[in-house]
This record gives sequence, structure tokens and C-alpha cells, in this order.
Amino acid sequence: RGGGFTTPPMPRIAEHASEAIVLCGIDIHGGRFPDVVPQPVTDGSLRVILAFARTWDDAPCDIALLVRALTPGGDARAAVVRKHVSSLQPETIGLTVPMAEAGVHVLEVSLARVEADGSFTPLFTLPEVAVTVVSPAAAHVEAAAVALEEEEEMSEDGDVVVVARVVREEVSREVVALKVAMDHDTVIRRISVPVPLDIDGVPVGGYGLVEAALCKAFANELRLNTAVQLRYKDCEGDSVRMSCDEELGEAMAQRAPPGGVIRLGITQ
Repeated sequence: RGGGFTTPPMPRIAEHASEAIVLCGIDIHGGRFPDVVPQPVTDGSLRVILAFARTWDDAPCDIALLVRALTPGGDARAAVVRKHVSSLQPETIGLTVPMAEAGVHVLEVSLARVEADGSFTPLFTLPEVAVTVVSPAAAHVEAAAVALEEEEEMSEDGDVVVVARVVREEVSREVVALKVAMDHDTVIRRISVPVPLDIDGVPVGGYGLVEAALCKAFANELRLNTAVQLRYKDCEGDSVRMSCDEELGEAMAQRAPPGGVIRLGITQ
């Protein structure tokens, strides 16, 4: 009797079938799929990260993340960052946008293909979301404005397009081994995820990659359109919530021995 196996499908928040691009994860300042409710901006900077994957060799390689914002005063701003991707593995793209005006800002976030002439063709445009800016720190806003001052250019429709610098840039990757348990240890799988790191060794979009990899590994067990929660065992044996890059970095720092396996629990 013949036997075989199938690879679980890539998690699909959305799929652009004609372009062979899958949207795998969304993080708009702490707001994640499916609710996508951003946390208030308190330091003058908004962070946006999307996880995506090319599913075929002829899929676009030059990808852009565009963030358009309508300020409380009615001004329109836009930011964009570009990334060249050639692999078929999940990738992240992110940027940090200075937000100086207190109040409610309306955001539109898009993942786009970069054309040969430098223009953008949207692949996915997320529903508009509102984010509240609360008393942004003047020093943070001033520093962000200086970093972006010489990177403004005019688009064809007259909008100001800011080619935003990513505050934390990837300089290396570390393959992190995970032992993941679900449903009170009734389902256990081992996976490895290449986590991007910045110059200080802090993950850059690594949490989104871990979440996407786990959704793929447990595709048959997870409920569709329901957020997952991750917890890791720290050095004292306590179960600690993990939901962002900083907490992933803390879990990596507490591995014993250094570079060892991180034990995770996944629930919905």
C-alpha cells in the first residue's frame, strides 16, 4: 500500500492568486489579525509590519509597503518602504512613521508590487483603521522628522511620499528551534524559524514569522480567522505570554543553554 503526506498550506489572511502572493500576517502598532485594533501612539512613532510570502517562482520580487494617513487636521501623508524578495519563504516588511499631531489618525495600509518605472500596483489594501496619537514626545517626533527630512518626493497626484527609513534594520538571521505544544500537550511539533535580527541582536519582524510558521505547522488543528496566543517557558519555569518582537527576544535570551530550544504553547 502506498503512503504519502501533504504540507499544510501557507496561512492566508488574503491571497492575490494572479500574482502568487499570500498575505500571512498584520501588525499595525500592536493591532493584529483578525481585529487589527492599533495601540495608542505615545512616543510619536507608528510601527507597521506585514508578513507575506511568494508562492510561485514568477511572483513579484520587488514589494513595497505603503501607509497613507489622514491627520486630525485634514492633512494627508504617506510613507513607503521597498524590499526585494526572491525566496518562497514567509518574509516581513515594515516601517516606522512619525506621527506628531495628537488625535485620531485614519490609516490605509497597502502591500504593492513595484513596477519597472518605480510606480506601485496595490496587491492588498487593508480596511481603514483609526489610531489615536496621545501626547507624542517632542524629542521622538523631532528626531524622526530629521531622519526623513531629505527623503521626501512628490508623487504624480501631488501627495507627499516619504521614503521612510526602517528604524531597526535586519543585519543577520538566527535559526531558532521551537518545540510547540497545543491542546495540553496532545499535539507537539518541532519547527525551526529563521529570525531576522538588528545590530543589537533584537528580532526585527521575527514574531510575525514565528506566528506564520506556527499557523502553517498547525493548520489542521487551528480554527480559521481566529487569533492565536503564544506562551513560552522562562528560566524559572513560568508560562509567559509572547506577542511581539521584544518578547520573542526575551524568550531567546532566556534559552538554557544559550541557543537552545524555546518551548512554546499555542492556544486560541
